[in-house]
Amino acid sequence: MQSKNYVLKRLLLATATSVVAFLSPVQANSWRAIDELVTEVEKTGTTVVIGYCQQRNVDGETFDVMGYYQFGGGVDQIKICENNVDMGNAPLVWSVVSHEATHVMQVCYGHGMADTIMKDSFIPEMKAELSVKRPSYLRLIQDYPAAEHKVELEAFWMEFQPEQFVIESVAYFCD
Repeated sequence: MQSKNYVLKRLLLATATSVVAFLSPVQANSWRAIDELVTEVEKTGTTVVIGYCQQRNVDGETFDVMGYYQFGGGVDQIKICENNVDMGNAPLVWSVVSHEATHVMQVCYGHGMADTIMKDSFIPEMKAELSVKRPSYLRLIQDYPAAEHKVELEAFWMEFQPEQFVIESVAYFCD
């Protein structure tokens, strides 16, 4: 049985997300917001580092990684791959940090296991928004194992949400 807090958190986020999605202007993705987001993430105990990342090989295909979240085995870290991310491009850095911060939220919310923070009923809205803003993300999600599709959909979708919403969501789900 789900606790009242669990149900309430999902309901509040779903409601807030709907309002934000329809009322929010395009965000600036400022260095200030990136710093605030990193600070909020680090309050959870997750470290954020910038470093060199090796190419990944999945099913014989090699690709460059922009960043990743590693949790488990004594590691709780977001890594931003400086060799694949233009560290002078604030909107790009914001995309990577907000995406990986979403995975932190999912682990906080799932009490140590990645769990979606949005109700499944919002999946069509998230897909619709991505189909307009970045259709390639919907194709990219299909490259992940099926069990990861929903958590990746949320993370890609979160990249386009207002800065303050993302920052406050980390605090909200990781309290």
